[in-house]
Amino acid sequence: MDVVAKTMGDVFPEVRAKQKTIQETIRREEEAFNKTLDKGIELFESEVGRGVSKISDAFAFRLYDEQDSHSI
Repeated sequence: MDVVAKTMGDVFPEVRAKQKTIQETIRREEEAFNKTLDKGIELFESEVGRGVSKISDAFAFRLYDEQDSHSI
């Protein structure tokens, strides 16, 4: 965030003025993303641990829809 504030601060002074708030928001978003990712990995590993060789369309959709796992 420091680089963004330094680089863009002249054009967007609100970035510098609200730098602490922006940093806190980014931190919270990263934590929420990591929790979602961890839950998605847990669900996936559980499904694979059942011995399936291919995940079902329904399970893939569940990961996509509920866990925001768009990289499937």
